[in-house]
Amino acid sequence: MLKSSRRDFLLKVVVLLVVGLLLSQAGSVFAAESGEKTYIEFIIDASGSMREKVEGNQSRMDVAKEVLKELVEGLDDDPMLEIALRVYGFQLPGKSSCQDSGLLQGFGPVGKVRSSILQIVESLSPKGMTPIGYSLREAAKDFPKGKDGRNVIVLVTDGEESCLANPCAISQELQKQGIILKPYVVGFALSAAAEEKVRCIGNYFSAKDKASLSDALKSIMVEVVAAPSLEVEAWADGKNVTAKTDIQVLDSSGKPVVVEVKAKAGEVLRLSAAEGVYTVIGKFIVDNEPMEVSQTNVNLKGGQTTRVRLDFGDMTGKIVLYAEAGGKAIPPSALAARVYRDGKDRGQLLADGDRLSIRVPAGTYDLRCDYASRPKQTLGVEGIKVERGETKKVELTFERPGRIQVKTIVDGKPSDQVDVELYQNDKSLGRFEKVQGERGVFEVGVLEGSYDILATPKIAGFSPQWLNNVAVKAGETVNKEIVISSTKIRVKLIMDGKPYHVQDIIMTRVIVYHAGTTDYVCDLEEIEKGVFERQMKEGLYDLELVNIGTGIADKWMRDQEVRSGETLEKIVNLGGKGKIRIKLIADGKPYSDPEAGTRVIVSEAGTDGDEYVFDLEETTKGVFEQEIKEGMYDLCICNLGPAVGFGEKWIRDVEISGGETFERIIDLGSKSDVKFKVTLNGDPCTNDDIRVMVYDVETGDYVRDLEETRPGFFEGELMEGVYDIEITNFFASYWIRGVEITAGRFDMELNLTDEDFEDW
Repeated sequence: MLKSSRRDFLLKVVVLLVVGLLLSQAGSVFAAESGEKTYIEFIIDASGSMREKVEGNQSRMDVAKEVLKELVEGLDDDPMLEIALRVYGFQLPGKSSCQDSGLLQGFGPVGKVRSSILQIVESLSPKGMTPIGYSLREAAKDFPKGKDGRNVIVLVTDGEESCLANPCAISQELQKQGIILKPYVVGFALSAAAEEKVRCIGNYFSAKDKASLSDALKSIMVEVVAAPSLEVEAWADGKNVTAKTDIQVLDSSGKPVVVEVKAKAGEVLRLSAAEGVYTVIGKFIVDNEPMEVSQTNVNLKGGQTTRVRLDFGDMTGKIVLYAEAGGKAIPPSALAARVYRDGKDRGQLLADGDRLSIRVPAGTYDLRCDYASRPKQTLGVEGIKVERGETKKVELTFERPGRIQVKTIVDGKPSDQVDVELYQNDKSLGRFEKVQGERGVFEVGVLEGSYDILATPKIAGFSPQWLNNVAVKAGETVNKEIVISSTKIRVKLIMDGKPYHVQDIIMTRVIVYHAGTTDYVCDLEEIEKGVFERQMKEGLYDLELVNIGTGIADKWMRDQEVRSGETLEKIVNLGGKGKIRIKLIADGKPYSDPEAGTRVIVSEAGTDGDEYVFDLEETTKGVFEQEIKEGMYDLCICNLGPAVGFGEKWIRDVEISGGETFERIIDLGSKSDVKFKVTLNGDPCTNDDIRVMVYDVETGDYVRDLEETRPGFFEGELMEGVYDIEITNFFASYWIRGVEITAGRFDMELNLTDEDFEDW
């Protein structure tokens, strides 16, 4: 057998199952009565493919060595077990490749051959081929002749047959001849195709790594050396009570036996014992009263599993509960009932058709039942006496609940923003629940009686309302309505005689503060286009209107008084809206310069651009427009680009009237290709020598630099017009005043000397 100190896969627990007997009184019959020795020959693959890596830097051979040594070290020195070792693919002396298989350790008791096998395993080095069929035939000759026993082969291979033999047919032949039992085959790191070719040899186990190889070999050892199995179940009242039952196993003389627990009691207790005939006894305690049942002549045979069922029969009585309200049965799902005995909870009644029931040991019980009506009702029954096997019927009659439904009207409309609470005799009984799908409707379940209702608005500016003496009869639904007056602030925005609403990412806000402070109270909500309102407490407030719209300044309304139960309404007339449209033309075509970022900036008139309003939007090329509140504005056109110049063009005191469009077409003229040929002291000039700058004659504003295209030539586009040209050598300047640039092309040649430059 396996050493219990080394193996973790076979839980061996010696259990003394007869209460009151000492362990020394029990004799082990497992090995002594078996009478059949087990011979296990391990056939190990040492072919060249075992050099391949399987886990990190470890080869298949390395892993196989570790697992096999661990297995052999863990085997018990059992007199009924002998083992041997055969290896193939080891390139044994005097062997051809397809006969390269040798018995390196013959059969012997585990304690005698263990050291030799461990040394052989350690010396293995993968080299040759895979003669599985030849190894099986040779292994059949290795087992002792003329001795009764179980001849078992355990084959570990990482490849299929490589010498044209048919190992599956050879295995079948040896089994039919009675030489060996069905072999155990462990395929180590085999492909699916290779597995199919070795699976038919015997009982097949697949392994991919060290853990699975170890598990496979351990599982085989359990099957090979395991004793007969005994499975015991215990039942009472039609339920499995194995886990609560003491199981006793006695031999033919009535003495307890040493058994092996293969699986602890759950629904089945699995044991292993020696072959023989036994008596199985079960003891089950019900309310401190022991019950016993047994089964005799339980015959256990090697390699077989025997199942025993111990049935204690009907151990309990039954309590069945029927409940009704208003003459109608209450469904079990609406009930929760428990039974008690001697002040202790003995369990919950469960649904049993149209009723509740529970099985209990014989005795006297109290019952408590909750009915999940609205409100919940509770009834109890005491002193229910139950005999074993008896069914006791209990009937309960609950009141038929009624219902109160309330509709809350706030400021003329149904509203959910109300807490509704139920009272009786000045004591709160709980809150009403919202009726889904019906605005402002709440309900509560009640028993017959008279009630008071308190409705408390959640919105500022409302006072709680009482509804008293609401009478309800059993099963009746009473509908009531509660009307609550409000206190509000409402602000309406008007533009062009219509409600005004900003369609923008940043929405208009009406912010409420406590009057004379910056203490924020709330924002009014936009309930419809241009209408902002909210429930408020009475008091004095300041209102701030922000983000009203492009071109409209924020507004304040100070010291607004709000009175209880009234609506303070303010209408803010924002006037009308007009539109500004600017069209830029150059060379007779719409003009703008995306790279320069041409802009048309709108500011309040007379502020010289300090009171910025917004930029006009370029709706199509060269067309800039936007709606704007009526008023006076200045327009600044800038970033026109190098062809026009980087100076600004202003249109001042633009008057916008509601409903009208101010449109201005600005013709920037025609473009001209300008070229200056410049020499200095007879040499062509470069950017290192001079800079050529252009200015507007009328405003003196800088327009642009002409750019050096090649030595001596400075070029660029300009709109037709009159310009001043400054040529500087970075220390002094040479000016050409009033140069008229015409459409098309303009050329000028300048031959300068150092004396032509004026000092700064």
